[in-house]
This record gives sequence, C-alpha cells and structure tokens, in this order.
Amino acid sequence: MTKKNCLVFEVRDNLLFAENASISLELDTNGSASANEIQEFTNQLNYLGEPVVILLDRSRVFTTTFTPPPRAKSDVIRYALEEQIPLDAEEMCVATAGGKNEQLACVVDRSSMEFVRQLIDAGVNVRAVIPTVIAIAEELLVQDRNCRNAIFAFHRDGMLDLLRIENQVITQWATAGSTQTEFERQMMMQSWQGLPTMLVVDRDESPIELSNVEHKTANLQQTVKKRGAQIVKNNQSTRFDFLSQIVDTSAAYQSSKASQPSVIAVALVLLLITIGGALLFAGQRYETAANQNQSALENLYDQQFSDEQSKTWKRRYGVHASIERKLKKSKAIKTLLKKNVEPEPIVANQLAQFLKDLPSPKKQNGNRYQLVNFEVNRECVMATIQVESAADLDWLRKQMPNWTIESTNVETATAVKGVRRISLKLTRSKS
Repeated sequence: MTKKNCLVFEVRDNLLFAENASISLELDTNGSASANEIQEFTNQLNYLGEPVVILLDRSRVFTTTFTPPPRAKSDVIRYALEEQIPLDAEEMCVATAGGKNEQLACVVDRSSMEFVRQLIDAGVNVRAVIPTVIAIAEELLVQDRNCRNAIFAFHRDGMLDLLRIENQVITQWATAGSTQTEFERQMMMQSWQGLPTMLVVDRDESPIELSNVEHKTANLQQTVKKRGAQIVKNNQSTRFDFLSQIVDTSAAYQSSKASQPSVIAVALVLLLITIGGALLFAGQRYETAANQNQSALENLYDQQFSDEQSKTWKRRYGVHASIERKLKKSKAIKTLLKKNVEPEPIVANQLAQFLKDLPSPKKQNGNRYQLVNFEVNRECVMATIQVESAADLDWLRKQMPNWTIESTNVETATAVKGVRRISLKLTRSKS
C-alpha cells in the first residue's frame, strides 16, 4: 500500500467521510465515536500516518460579520460574539478575516469537535480543520491571483454558499436557495448587486442556471484535495483553521474549571457589590460563611438575573463562575463600545436593552426583516432594516411594545420586487 501525500476527510451531517466517500465514521450528537469505531475506520482506510485535513460542511459552522475593536484579544471577540452566535464563549472556536472596519467570523462549537481529538489520540496526523467552502474558495484564489473584488457562489447539496472576496481575502459568507429569486434576494440583502459573480457547480451536482453570472463546472473533490496538499506541503496556515483551538481550548477549559475555587472569593465579593447584598467575608471566616450562605447567594442571583441565558449558566457553571462570565462579557462589550459608541452607562444600557428586545427575524419561509446596521446614542437607536412588506414592519412594532418606532426614510429596491430598505428611529419608553 502506497503512502499518500495528504488525505482529506469531510464531515457532512453526522458522518465523517474519507476522501473517496466509500468509508465513513458515524458521529453521535456530541461529535464523537467509540475507540473501537475509530480503530475500525482507520483500519478500513489502511491509514499509514498520512497528514490529514478535515473539512466541515456548512451545518457545522456559524458565521457573522462584526466590527472589530482595536487590538482586541480573542476573549473579547468571543464574548462579544455571544450576542450573535448561539454558543457560550468558552465553547467557541473562532476564526476571523477581513479589514479594519468589518470582519467575517466563522465559529464552530468546540464541544462538537470531540472526534478530532479522538482521531489525534488514535495516532491520526491531523494538520488542519477548516470549512469545506473556505477550502474551495482559497484554492480558487490561489489559481486566480487577479481576483480582487468578486462574489464566489458555490452550489452544493441544493444550496448556494455566497462568499464575498475583497483583495484576495474572504470577508463575508451568506447562504441562499438555488433559485434565481432566492439568489437575487440574498445579493440585494447583502448589497452585493453589480459585483462580478462566478457560480461554481460541482460536476456531480445537477446543473442550475443563474442569469448575469459567470458559470463554471469543477471537480470540487479535486479542488479541496489540492488545497489540502498545499497546506501540508508548504506548511501553510489558513485564517480559518480551527485545529489549534479545538485542541488547546479543551485543555484551557478544563484548566479553568480546575482552578475555579481560586477565583470564588473575588467573584463572590463582586456579586454582592453588584446586586447590593450585605454579606461581607474576610480572612479565614470566608470559607465557612460562604458555605452557610450558598443558598442565599443563589436566591440573590435568581432575583437579579432572571433571563434564560443566566439560568442556563447557573445550571452549567454554578453561581460563582456565572458571575465571572458576566464580568468578562461586560468588559468585552465595554471594549467594543469604546470604538463607535460613548462608553457611558446610559448608552451601554440603551444598547443592551435594544439587543434584548429585538425579536428574532425568523419565520417559516425565511426572515421577516434584515437588520442592515444600527447606531446607538443617548436618546435613541437609529437602525436600517429591509422588509418585504409593510406587515413585517407592523409585526416588528408589535414585538417591541416598549419602543416607539418611527420610519424616517423608505427606499424601494428594484433588484428584488417588493423589498424595501427602511430607516428607523427607535425611542425607548421611559418607565
């Protein structure tokens, strides 16, 4: 059996496929498999120690765009992303790329990547873990060094992945259905109309037709193999490689849990100061008093923090660690506010209340609205949204009864019939 230069595995749904897709490993809901299943997988593959690149399909990756604060540390970014990604900061593996004003964040759930650590423990030489779509786009950019300002549209599994390219860097990632209407709607939502677009269709996929775009059929399996080989051969790094975080964050997370008692005293005092409690501890009396008042502390926590996320944190981490998380998150938000918004309590509270009251845009067949941008000041929130009908705006008003919502400007988009961009002024009722 000849040893290969590189192997490419791909995760799709709950299956890890070897590169020829004839050999697979089933993963459980936690993204893991038994030691025997791992061994059988490598035996069927006749694995000889080749370097391996693991690809993740879109279902494993959360994406969003954000404005990075100057010189922000990774912890600050993770806690700030909690507002947009449905994961706790400790569970995030985050990769970012883009410019100074806006960046793309790709996030995977560390707890669902157990299979990567299991493969490494079984002797598999894992060299990178990256999203499949990113690997395809990076290889196409290597082949075309002149691509500076464009949209790549990849058709796989009946969906379109749309990637914004700026100066050879992937700066945004969106998805759309494969029809002309769905494609145009997403292009309009992202304000990408008029940009040169290349539709890349896997040769094994059914062909689709989109107007006003360049069409290309490619063997995407060979494309990702080339990208994997480049990463291994040249020891190249990619901005979107999660491997070091998948391995290292686990150790850091366990370490932080083991050292938790060392921060209890600080977290406890901060908790009591924050919520106006009167319990004070000093010196050697701390441990005894803390044990006696644990029930009282939990009651105080429940009174002060009644939202669902706080309750989940309490169950998962306990009271002390939950308060520590809240302190870290507040520092992260404060760091973000320093760039674009006055870092004063009135503005910070206005922002926090706006994000809390803003309803989910999801509906059965898409989104009721798209939040394009917003700006917070002392008096109000100025926001721009896109809706398909006046009924969606009326729905938003009903969902935010504590806010007065005024339309200051309405633009009718011509690219997609019926979609309107509306500027809003939101003023919170005084109570």
